[in-house]
Amino acid sequence: MTVVQQIVDDLQRAIEGDSWQGPSIREILDGVTASDAASHPIAGAHSIWELVYHVTAWVRAVHQRVLGNVCEPAGQTDWPPVPDTSDPAWLQAFADLRRAQHELLATLNTLTDDDLSAPVPNRAYDRGHMLRGLAHHHAYHAGQIALLERACNQRRNRH
Repeated sequence: MTVVQQIVDDLQRAIEGDSWQGPSIREILDGVTASDAASHPIAGAHSIWELVYHVTAWVRAVHQRVLGNVCEPAGQTDWPPVPDTSDPAWLQAFADLRRAQHELLATLNTLTDDDLSAPVPNRAYDRGHMLRGLAHHHAYHAGQIALLERACNQRRNRH
C-alpha cells in the first residue's frame, strides 16, 4: 500500500467506519436527530451540527490546498452557522460532509507518493503533513461529537 493509499484509508475510516481509535463520525451520528444535532448540551461547547459543518469546511479547505489553491478558513468559513435546523437540513449536512470527503479522496487517488512532498500554499509544511493532520482533525472532532451525543442521550433519559 502506498503512502497516499494509507492516507486515503485513514481519512475514509475516520468518516465512514472501522477506525482504530473508536467509532467513526458516521457511526457516532447514526441515530442523532436534528434536534440533538442542533442542541448545546454542554455549556460553551459547539453543537454536533456546528462540528459537522466545521469538519466539512476543513475537508474542503484541505482539498483546495491539495489543488494548489490558497485557502484560509476563518470566522464563518471556519465555523459556518446553522441557519436551518430541520430534519432534511440535518440529513443534508452529513451528506455534504460525505460528498466533500469523497471529492477530496477522488483527488488524492490521482496523486503519487512523491506528490505528498509538494508544499502547501502559504504554509511551512507539505501535503503529506497536512493530510495526516486532517485525519487527526477528524478523530479529534469525532471524540467531541461522541461526548455531545452522550450528553444528549443522558439529558433525554433524565426527562
